[in-house]
Amino acid sequence: MSRESQQDSRARDTRHRAGGILVEFCLSVMALWLIAAAIVDLGRAFSAAHLLQSAARSAAREIALDDETAWNAPFQTALERVFDRNYLVVDAGCLEDLALEAGTTPDFELREALQGRVLNLALKPLMIFEDVQLDGRQNRLIRYPGALLASGQEDEQETCALENYTVGIPEINDEDSRIDIWPVVAELVEGSYSLEPSGGSSIPPGTATLLIRYPFQAVALTAWRVVDGFNQPLLASENDGYQTAFREDLAEGVATLDALDARQSDGGLQAYAQNGLGKTLPVYGGRLGLGVQGVLGREVRPYRRVITAQAMAPREVIGAGSNL
Repeated sequence: MSRESQQDSRARDTRHRAGGILVEFCLSVMALWLIAAAIVDLGRAFSAAHLLQSAARSAAREIALDDETAWNAPFQTALERVFDRNYLVVDAGCLEDLALEAGTTPDFELREALQGRVLNLALKPLMIFEDVQLDGRQNRLIRYPGALLASGQEDEQETCALENYTVGIPEINDEDSRIDIWPVVAELVEGSYSLEPSGGSSIPPGTATLLIRYPFQAVALTAWRVVDGFNQPLLASENDGYQTAFREDLAEGVATLDALDARQSDGGLQAYAQNGLGKTLPVYGGRLGLGVQGVLGREVRPYRRVITAQAMAPREVIGAGSNL
């Protein structure tokens, strides 16, 4: 073999090796990206679950020590002492104005407004920032994740809490083609708070039972379903025809905000995370807060799970007016 032939052969081998290294690098990067995304998102989920359980325990304990609630009062009466549902949605611009006047920070002003609301303060780290365009007006909100709903109340504008909005937790029921909307906080065992005996319950009367829901939705992981033995991304449009059902323990008068559509490029609800280009990713976007992601030119749902925390505590102090 001539020297020129040997040189050509070595050059071809070098190019082949370089191409193989590039392919291996691309495959390795994809695997590393998947692992990193899983670590970050699942870490968020574990952190949220821990915080949620801690919040449930603290709130149940505080309710159990309430000394101003009558012995047969409903659970909601005691809950209002530790949780103000109006502060599920807060006007961030209002907080910024207050902070500017007082020389403080918006976070400080929000904490001041939530003084005494043990559960609101405990859930504060889980709240998100969102830009909402409704009726041609752009608003920046701080709110609990989930479906942004019209509360059916008038906003008296006395505080930064937006009383005309509230939040519900959507849960998809594929079997019945229905999306159930649950309250963020509810009594775990109905009627257990009252000291009046109620038959058929394994929980003794006078027990504060609490249930908190949190809709975890991933930033980098996509929801999927098995189709013909293969995992297929869950398209954002698959739930469009589902009926919406509000659960009985959700506040009366609530309604969906049909103007919120994360798939509208000129408006809608944009939430929570930004990519490297500064474009907002609607992780909790859409009419029901189910989120939208872009994968291979398709709009899909982010991976989501409704995390719940439960806590119980026996009442230790009975309010005035007790007949016991």
